[in-house]
Amino acid sequence: MPCSCRQATSRWQAFLAMARQAMHLETDNLTFPAVQGVLQAFHRRLTAQQAFDFAQVLPSVLRALFVADWTAEATALRPHHSLTLPNCV
Repeated sequence: MPCSCRQATSRWQAFLAMARQAMHLETDNLTFPAVQGVLQAFHRRLTAQQAFDFAQVLPSVLRALFVADWTAEATALRPHHSLTLPNCV
């Protein structure tokens, strides 16, 4: 099992605590939608390739939030290596 998966929860909790402190928020319930909104706003300003490249450097849970509701076709990400069927998205 990759280390990034094994430590996903602890890394997410550490990130959420840092974000909560940086934004001067009192709870994780306030911090989560703020983080989610920032990720969505940033994602909308990137090309598909830029978003893909950025997602590759994020920890597991942040990556999942960043790519949630991705609307690009999965086959467009790796056109010469993709085995994804056109109807998968």
